[in-house]
Amino acid sequence: MTNNHKHKTFWDEKAGVIIHQVSGPYSEQDVEECLKKITEIKQRFHGKKLRALLNLSGAGQVTSMARKRIADEVYNDPDLEKISCFGLSTFARVVNNFMVKSVGAGSDKVRVFDTIEKALNWLKEGE
Repeated sequence: MTNNHKHKTFWDEKAGVIIHQVSGPYSEQDVEECLKKITEIKQRFHGKKLRALLNLSGAGQVTSMARKRIADEVYNDPDLEKISCFGLSTFARVVNNFMVKSVGAGSDKVRVFDTIEKALNWLKEGE
């Protein structure tokens, strides 16, 4: 947790995915904390391709540097096989789609959904 916000990154044993839950404004420092937690989780599953769910339903303003680092370092992480996002406003969906395209991550790796159920179902496909 950073900056008094309630961002959380953890391994969900039941779903078998990394969950990153954003609550409030999001800065480059928050991305740094997220990356540290993802690295810790990846070390537990050394060599295994993992899947991640980004819960952005509680997200506030995201700084431009935070968006850039998410695109560059999360969306392009070779150890993350699939990443699904949900809880985005229409404007945030457009911005997120631009981020995905800017780093060359295709819809086979990163997708945005309306609900957590749809996001999790897509992550589970092909297991």
